[in-house]
Amino acid sequence: VEAQRDQSMQASLNTATALVSDYYSGVEVDLKLFVQRSDTVTAMKNLTRALEELRMGLKERAAPQLQAAYVTENPNQEDRSAVDSVGAKGATYDAPHKRFHPGFRTLKVERAYSDVLLISPVGDVVYSVAKNTDFAGNVVNDPALASSGLGQVFAAAKDLPEGSAAFVDYTQYGPTGTPQSFMAMPVYEKDEATGVMVLSISPATLSARISSLSGLGQTGEVVLVGQDGLLRSESPRTNEPDVLT
Repeated sequence: VEAQRDQSMQASLNTATALVSDYYSGVEVDLKLFVQRSDTVTAMKNLTRALEELRMGLKERAAPQLQAAYVTENPNQEDRSAVDSVGAKGATYDAPHKRFHPGFRTLKVERAYSDVLLISPVGDVVYSVAKNTDFAGNVVNDPALASSGLGQVFAAAKDLPEGSAAFVDYTQYGPTGTPQSFMAMPVYEKDEATGVMVLSISPATLSARISSLSGLGQTGEVVLVGQDGLLRSESPRTNEPDVLT
């Protein structure tokens, strides 16, 4: 009986390992498919240009105006990502945002990502589906963003060759107030890097897959643990958040 239990436990661990590997392989595939699309390249260039043009007129007030229009004064505070246009409040940025937002939002919703972001070569967050406070920020000049998982993954990805991905493990992310991991890939137009596409990943999806594993008896469970000894998945047996504890 004990041998059978050990075999069942090992099988569950092997399955969990495969689930984690397959999940992140799927995230990398999503990135690769999107960065190769011509409309992603166009979105990166057009949204970057729109922010730059806004800066020409508004100077340092450009980013705060966009953050107010799409974040703090967003008409749908329960789901800011549901808004594709804020009209005149978005100035010249609103038209390209309205054009490209539905496609990126579909990726976020269907694949259960926390966010999909585009970052210009100089570190401007020129686009975000979720419209957290990192939108229109700069992951190079803003110390808080630069030291965050988003800033770290941008720094790691911006000079990578085409088709290569960078990954940053779960850390507490200020703009969401929750643990997030990030995977990013540069967006190229021919030989020119036009920016970086980033997927923000919450623990929820992976936790649900791992917690659904069977063959562990009534009291057994599998959780994902990082090299630092902290949890990377939620336990269905607790009511409080477990990740990074």
